[in-house]
Formats: sequence, structure tokens, C-alpha cells
Amino acid sequence: MAKGHLNIIKGTYLESGQVDRTLPMGTGASATIVRGSIVKAVAGKFEVAVAADSTALNGQYYVALADGTNDAVGHAGGLTGFSLQQNVEIETDQYTAGSLTVDAPVSLGADGKFVLAVAGDVVIGRISKAPHVRYSNDSERTDYNGRPAVNGNNINVIRVSISAERAVQA
Repeated sequence: MAKGHLNIIKGTYLESGQVDRTLPMGTGASATIVRGSIVKAVAGKFEVAVAADSTALNGQYYVALADGTNDAVGHAGGLTGFSLQQNVEIETDQYTAGSLTVDAPVSLGADGKFVLAVAGDVVIGRISKAPHVRYSNDSERTDYNGRPAVNGNNINVIRVSISAERAVQA
């Protein structure tokens, strides 16, 4: 499984109200949650947010700070999520390709990824920098024999400005 990418770009940095959830993962969630995935708390456990969640105006969402398979997650007793109930800008590779131009509204898509919002979706943020390539030191790639090699790689990322105020896309 590829590692996810996440950078917190702007916003009041890491106060207790922002990283306020460390929860165990729901059944099967560890295999699908990667750093930068959007997750939600369900019955005291983190699950991956899905497209069906895109119409929940008052949804409490977080961005995963680690991969679900990371050993540190198990040692910590659960996954830590960075709250998306605040104004913040993040950079992530967890998005579904589409017309993601600057200021385009985004919502929740499949597998905890950002996706272009359509009519009826709750807008959780706007694209602040369109998809672009950047180098990441611990992104996974494969070597010439097809084996995983963790030495860094160019990855495609977006920047999203998250708003604490949610609205339904017209």
C-alpha cells in the first residue's frame, strides 16, 4: 500500500482542540487509512469517510496524521486525527482527479479522498493550489525489479483551504 502525504500549510498550529482525537480504527479501516485520508468517528472508532458522507452538513471530520498500518499507531493505542472543524490549509495526495482548479469546491469522495463537489454535496473546502508535482522524502516508489523502495519520489498533490463553516453546493 502506498503511503499518503500530508502537510499542514496554514492555520493555528496544533493546539489541543485541533488534534483532539486519538481513536482505535474500525474493522478493516487500518488497511484503507493513509496519512492525509479524511476520517470520521463512528461509535468511538475511526472509519474512512466515504462519498455518502458528503451530504452530512454537521459531519465531524479529521485528516489522518499517519497510515493505518504504521506501527506507531498500534503503540499509541489508535490513530490521531487533525480536526477539519477549523480554518486551515493542508496539502495532500489524497484526492480524486477532476476539474480541481483554484477556488473549486471540494467534498468527500471514495476512500477518504477529496473530490470536486457537485450539487447537494457539503463543501468542506476549496482548492488553494491546483494539482501539482512535489518531491516527498518518504513516498513509496518501486525499484527496477518492481519491489517497494522508500527513498522518496515525485508525487501529485493538491492544497485545500478548509473552512469551519460548511455550505451545500448549489
